[in-house]
Amino acid sequence: MVGYSGHHIPKDPTQQAQFLQTYPIYDGRGIKIAILDTGVDPSCPGLQKTTDGKIKLIECFDLTGAGDVDTSTVKKSDENGILIGLTERELKIPKTWKNPSGDWHVGTKPLHELYSYKIKKRINEAKCDEFNKKNKSAIAEAMKELNEHEKKVGAKSKKISDVEDREEINAKLKLLEGAEKFEVESPVVDCINAKVMSNFNENQEYGFLSDNCLMSYCLNIHDNGNLLEICSTHSDHGTHVAHIAAGHFQDDPKKNGLAPGAQIVSLCIGDLRKGTCLTEQALLRALEICRQLRVDVINFSYGASANCVESGNIANFITQIVENYGIIFVAAAGNYGPGLSTMGFANGKLHPSLFNIGAYLTAEMQKAIYGHREAGDSVVFPFSSRGPCLDGTLGITFCAPGAAITGVPKHELISSELMAGTSMSAPNAVGNIACLLSAMKSESIPISPFRIKLGLMNSAMMPEDGCPFSLGLI
Repeated sequence: MVGYSGHHIPKDPTQQAQFLQTYPIYDGRGIKIAILDTGVDPSCPGLQKTTDGKIKLIECFDLTGAGDVDTSTVKKSDENGILIGLTERELKIPKTWKNPSGDWHVGTKPLHELYSYKIKKRINEAKCDEFNKKNKSAIAEAMKELNEHEKKVGAKSKKISDVEDREEINAKLKLLEGAEKFEVESPVVDCINAKVMSNFNENQEYGFLSDNCLMSYCLNIHDNGNLLEICSTHSDHGTHVAHIAAGHFQDDPKKNGLAPGAQIVSLCIGDLRKGTCLTEQALLRALEICRQLRVDVINFSYGASANCVESGNIANFITQIVENYGIIFVAAAGNYGPGLSTMGFANGKLHPSLFNIGAYLTAEMQKAIYGHREAGDSVVFPFSSRGPCLDGTLGITFCAPGAAITGVPKHELISSELMAGTSMSAPNAVGNIACLLSAMKSESIPISPFRIKLGLMNSAMMPEDGCPFSLGLI
């Protein structure tokens, strides 16, 4: 059992710890992992460098369009460095900003469109608390004013001036009492006071929307400056997944993910405007970037209806990147168990070389993660989806540990969090696969998704509960 240090990613059940002790340089070096999720926080300490000193998070995209800003309007500043923004406010361009052309692409963005649900709720509550304190004082003053008025002239005086005064005070009181029900809207941002940054892949620059929310963001500039893409993390899910697959803590290796030497590409496919739901367009864009960047492994820990992906553009694109580009596609099996034939994504109808990963709970995990005083039998998590699929295929490729305590975005205001699901087992499998690929590349062994899947399925350990549709532990 590994001692609790705020982080715990199961490595012993898959013999990953022993593998890296024997072959420390086969820790994912030279491997690029694409995380198709809700975005990865570039400010997290475990996502800064690989074990050999390379940049950990090399690309960061929001492919949903939620962070896009139309900056096609071009304006020039006057001799004093002032221009009028789209909000009709005067914007003073800092002298430190060098722009030889004098052309400025301008746009606006309401801050709340970048906030995750948790941040929006937290900020609204904080602002409402601050507002309500002052508002309650104003209500008390209005009630005091009404009492003094009634003491002075009576509550039923029909004198015109008294009636008008009484109605004025009552209207003020009603307005103040109703103000407590309104939600606080965020300001629209012109970004004059923001950190100057370029495309994320150039220098891996990022900033924070504010010191209060600690929401990190980075930028990508498209179409010759006419479109600005603001990338933020839409929930804690993607960052947690990235830590499991490839987190690296130089000063505390016990916190590392499965492949600390691997590099990460963050591809946000969960649309913040739709409650982080997956959209077909975002997934297609993500697959295209995976093809362009020639990533080695894709981690897809995201819910998707089989009806949306089993045919059409997505199915064809997945087939293309697997067969033509040799990219390994690893997907979470789904959390619809324990019934049979409960597969979610793919449901057996996508490319046969896709990996569908179930979630496993070992005796060691029961103690280290869940604090059980006595460990029970190792089992497949009850929530983990099972095969067989409706077309007769087995469904699950194999299982991996399906829970972890590891890093989350800074805006969560905690350093680590426990999460469980096939969303956690998929990156555990991805980290193991990345280390295997690292070894094969170093030893010049030919790599193909077919060979990797066949080898791992044949070497998977059968679970102790004997579940015939979990197909073993990687």
